[in-house]
Amino acid sequence: MAFMKHFFFLETFQMQIPEYKVLLIGPSLSGKSSIVQGITEGYNDGGHRIINLTNQKMESYKIALYDTACINEPAALQPERYQGTHAIIFMTSYDLDETLPNIRKLWREKVLDQFIDPSSYLSFYAIHKCDIKGTEKAKIPFDAVSKAKEELGVDQIYDISVQQKIGLKILLETIGEKLFERFPPSK
Repeated sequence: MAFMKHFFFLETFQMQIPEYKVLLIGPSLSGKSSIVQGITEGYNDGGHRIINLTNQKMESYKIALYDTACINEPAALQPERYQGTHAIIFMTSYDLDETLPNIRKLWREKVLDQFIDPSSYLSFYAIHKCDIKGTEKAKIPFDAVSKAKEELGVDQIYDISVQQKIGLKILLETIGEKLFERFPPSK
């Protein structure tokens, strides 16, 4: 009987680990699928990747990364894909001509503003294939990134490369920290 009381006590006061839904949004070949497939931590759960993280205060949380359809695909217009979204990573790649401000504008006009209140999620911006930045393969010049920061009103655009393992961990940890602050777990 004492065991049952003790078990009930632990179960009652054990805090649930929060799980945050993060959408990867961008054009075809921007690296969305590479991120989901390239992360070795966590596990796949029906088309998205669940990653367990711990912040500096040793509080645990999960990030569920969802690869989304491109804007011109019918799947992009399914409202249930966007329900419960905590954050969006707007993405492009250094080998594409697509700029982050254009991607955000297009997605907000055609999809996001129809299905989600813009004040209900955090926005992050990343450019994939940073390992080709400054080479002849890159189609996005250095000054375009500074201009995009100014246009988007953000301090940070994350340079990432899944293949070279650059920047992704910092991006995900930053997202997790900000989500934990904005959407603290219920006690």
